[in-house]
Amino acid sequence: MPQLDGLRAFAVAAVLLHHLFPIVQPVVGGFGGLLGVKLFFVLSGFLITRILLQARSSSTGRGSWQLAQQFYIRRCLRIFPLYYFVIAFALLVGVPEVRDEFWWLVTYTFNFRVATLGTWPGNIAHFWSLAVEEQFYLVWPWVILLLPLRAFVPLTVAMILLGPAYRLLAYAWGLNDIAFYAVTFSSLDALGCGALLAILSGGDDAMTARVRRSCRLYVLPIGLTLIAALHVIRAVSTIGHALHPIFLDTAVALVCTWLVSSASGGFAGPLGHLLNARPLRYCGRIAYGTYVYHLLLPGPIYELGVWLGVAWQSHGYLHGVVSTVATFIVASLSWRLMERPINALKDRFAYEHRAPVAGLPNTAAHKVALGAT
Repeated sequence: MPQLDGLRAFAVAAVLLHHLFPIVQPVVGGFGGLLGVKLFFVLSGFLITRILLQARSSSTGRGSWQLAQQFYIRRCLRIFPLYYFVIAFALLVGVPEVRDEFWWLVTYTFNFRVATLGTWPGNIAHFWSLAVEEQFYLVWPWVILLLPLRAFVPLTVAMILLGPAYRLLAYAWGLNDIAFYAVTFSSLDALGCGALLAILSGGDDAMTARVRRSCRLYVLPIGLTLIAALHVIRAVSTIGHALHPIFLDTAVALVCTWLVSSASGGFAGPLGHLLNARPLRYCGRIAYGTYVYHLLLPGPIYELGVWLGVAWQSHGYLHGVVSTVATFIVASLSWRLMERPINALKDRFAYEHRAPVAGLPNTAAHKVALGAT
């Protein structure tokens, strides 16, 4: 599924645009950042669920504990080295936000911290979403590996509904905007959409094709219609100001579900060629590093520019371009020198397979897509 790397590139580009180019905010508001983060969550829900279903179905008599152990070892090898390296380095050079929030960061509970603070702590604000992902990884494998198959669809539907239900309660309780958005429950609709897509498309080829067709004919139009309706209602009605934040995330998650479904099968035409382009797929492969580094670099880059006598505005267009280029360079070096060598160790902890799961082709591209998750 090589086009999923292309989607990752677009997701991280949307986040970079939101954080590093405030000049575009009057035009797109926060929609770019929302789209990027929700696309990451849907991708995670889809690929992690797919991996777990394949491990459960094709393991050679291994128990749930052994499969979970393999999963967690592989996750740790992919996620922890970069994350804890960045935290340790930032602590060493004296980044105040990292020092102040150290224990929240190292325990992956930073999303709850910002929810209680009601503010985003500067250049580590983006770590909230990594905490959400890690909390999802902590619980979800046990659901897939222990529960009966018949429970998966009702459970993931309930999970999707819990997202807007939490936001409705948060609005009714008068929680701050960050608690409304960053608490894990608020992201369950996006994670659940990805998980449900993996569950429903994990059958034979005919079933997979029907799911993709349904996403194109129903899920995408419903998502787009809901997005448009929420914007219109917000513009003409007082109640729309409440409905918009409660249901917009779910609507965006539906559109992202269609994107992931279509890209997993392969877009045709110009979009397919674009998503298959090697430069874009490489950007998607290093998206994790790009995301981790992107808010930590603009401050030092601005100070360096001032020291060199560059006349520029903090968060201006030129500063955004330079910060984006620097982020890409650092993420590329991080991938080549640290992440990729460590990631290769996952081969020592490969899942044991009897045969491919129906609808889950055991191809090289499939392995690459799963291994890059």
